[in-house]
Amino acid sequence: MKSILNFAFFILILSNAFAQQTSATRSQDLKSAYDIQDSVMVKTRDGAWISAMVVRKKGISTPKPVVLQFTIYVRDKGRDIKSLKEAADNGYVGVIAYTRGKRFSPNEVFPYENDGNDAYDVIDWISKQKWCNGSVGMYGGSYNGLTQWAACKKMHPALKTIVPYVANRAGMGLPMENNIFVNPNYEWSFYAGSTKYLDTVAGNDRQRFRKMMFKWWETGVAYKKMDSIDGVPNRLFQR
Repeated sequence: MKSILNFAFFILILSNAFAQQTSATRSQDLKSAYDIQDSVMVKTRDGAWISAMVVRKKGISTPKPVVLQFTIYVRDKGRDIKSLKEAADNGYVGVIAYTRGKRFSPNEVFPYENDGNDAYDVIDWISKQKWCNGSVGMYGGSYNGLTQWAACKKMHPALKTIVPYVANRAGMGLPMENNIFVNPNYEWSFYAGSTKYLDTVAGNDRQRFRKMMFKWWETGVAYKKMDSIDGVPNRLFQR
């Protein structure tokens, strides 16, 4: 049954990818000053799918430089689309790609692990589009900053600049930094890694994780068994 549902979901993704617009965006297209492709799917070299959105100003046919954000945080109904429109307003093509497994991607979410190769593939796809003039820049903070440095591990010729700030580092706080356990990041595995979007219910449940940390401290249970105290397996913490 699960395989049938996965197949149906994959077919739905492909049909959306072909149209490159969700029905909501398509219905608003005539009233918009922007050409919005909000259900683009980019295939990676190893067969995974990356969900992306592309925003351009209507009526402009000349290729433009592209501003790319590559993030694990899916906020596609608000701040993400707003930032893409701002890029278009300033003479760029705005692209936001969500890390493997997020939004419409059928793959599993594994933060950090595939970002370098996937960023390369996204940039390669962008560079081949008729609306791109061959120049791609990246920007963003936190996880978006990490993906920029990951992209630089294997530089694509089209990547001309990065503007990272307060960039995360792979493994920082999951589970420790400088041999000090950084417990406040424990819930991030649920917040960013357990759904296609963001699990704000788990991410905002401070009492749950505060109680877990105090119980761990009081009982002296091995750190690697902390999720047994929480009562919910934390697959990324264990990985």
